[in-house]
Parts: sequence; C-alpha cells; structure tokens
Amino acid sequence: INKSVILIIGGVHISTLHESFNDVFDCGIITEGEITFSNIITLLLNGEFSKINLKKTEGLVFRDMGELIITKPRQLIKNLDEIPHIDRNDFKHRNFNHIVSSRGCPYTCKFCSSTNFWGTRAVRYHSAQYIFDEINYLIDKFSAKHITIWDDLFVYNLPRLRELISLLNKDTKKHSNVTFGCTARANIVDDSLCELLKELNVKYVSLGLESGSDKVLMSIKGGVSINDNVRSVNTLHKWGFNVKASFVINNPEEELNDLELTYKFIKESPLDGGCVNIAIP
Repeated sequence: INKSVILIIGGVHISTLHESFNDVFDCGIITEGEITFSNIITLLLNGEFSKINLKKTEGLVFRDMGELIITKPRQLIKNLDEIPHIDRNDFKHRNFNHIVSSRGCPYTCKFCSSTNFWGTRAVRYHSAQYIFDEINYLIDKFSAKHITIWDDLFVYNLPRLRELISLLNKDTKKHSNVTFGCTARANIVDDSLCELLKELNVKYVSLGLESGSDKVLMSIKGGVSINDNVRSVNTLHKWGFNVKASFVINNPEEELNDLELTYKFIKESPLDGGCVNIAIP
C-alpha cells in the first residue's frame, strides 16, 4: 500500500526456497540475520538503500528488474557470545520466558529444516556463562518463574550442561524457584541425563517422536525406533518429568496403516501433551 515502507522477510522459508521470493518485499535475508539486518539498517540510516548497494551486501535475495538476485552467502557467526542479549523491555509475559542457547542440530532428520537453514551439522553454542547471565537477567528484571529453552537439542552438549548447572548451584537461593523446559531426543535419554535435568530443575521435556511406525522412523529419522520412543517416555516419567511430544504425518512412503500406528501410539502413550504436524515439502 505504502511503497515508501521497506519490507524485509527472513526465516526458514525464504532461506531454503530463494526462488519463492515475492517482490512485494524489498529483500529477503538468507539464514542468520543479525549482521545482514544491521547492514541494511545502516544503509537506510545513511540514505544508501538501493539495489546497487544491496548487491554488495552478503546474505540477501531480491529482484532487480524482474531478475532474481542472490548475493554472496554470509559466513555464520563463529562466536555466538558476541551477539548481545535480547532487549526484552517490551515483552508482556515476563514471568514465563524463552531462550535459545545454540544454533543447529547434529542430526539430519529428513522433515526438519534445521540443517538446511544453518548449512551445517556443526552446532554452535552460547557458552554456559552467557546462558547463566541471561537467566540471571530474566530473574532480576522480570522475576522469571519458568524459562523454556528452545534449542533444537539442548541436552546434546553435556559438558556445557554440567557447567551451567555448576554456575546455577553457586546461588541456589536465587535459582531454586525457577523451573525449565527443554528439548531432548529419544535415543539419548537415559538415567544419567535425567539426573542432570533434575538438578537443573527441569519440569518438562519435549521429544520429537515423529511416528508410531518403525518403517516411517527409519525413513525420516534413522537411528531411532519405537522401542527408543517408548523407553524415553517411560524413563522421563520415572524421574518425574512431564513429557510432551511432536509427531509428523504425511511423510513420503507413509501409508494408512503407518498413520494408524501413530494414532495408536499417541492414544496408548502416557504423554502429558504434544502436537501433530503435517510434513511440508
């Protein structure tokens, strides 16, 4: 409506499907956006926002006279701790907060965009100290009661998890009233991990169980079986955690009987919550 308003799109969709760019937008940011977006803001502030200068900016997609332009890929930020903590002053739900402490996933599930988005299986982590500072900020500023950790797989880096617990345990009076929720993967859930999560004061764990069919699991995930899914839920419940799970339906090669197995699994599992998603190519 107002052509003077600059519209910028980012995220998984435009980063993996550049050709879907719609010229209602001025440009799209491919993958990691902090530096690219900062560069665009600088161009705007200097009155230098133009197609010529956009072509010199790494990590962009846009159209010029109908031609799709994809600029040189931007290198991912090596040290995530260089990124400032989020300014949360305008957040409304201040007692219940979310943090993301890593980028990427070591696994390559076929339905998941994470590896394609980040372009690598090498996970980058904020340090335990960085997460500790973020938690303290949420407690001091907003009296946080619960913090959800939205990493693809928060529990994968055990040394970092142990270091974070050690930092939090130095002031148990301050941190003991804060609970956490996090993500895990069925094949890595065991008693030793649950012990660590209990020490962190985790209340619920989210699992990507995906399917009730071993055939489908082998096709889309690999290395995880129905037995792993059942064992992980039971182990987490044994330690007193609430367990949420997500499932994906309409996978390639999935037939009606596979869908029925998933339905049966959900009905019979002692899950405390979850969701079912549709696979989207």
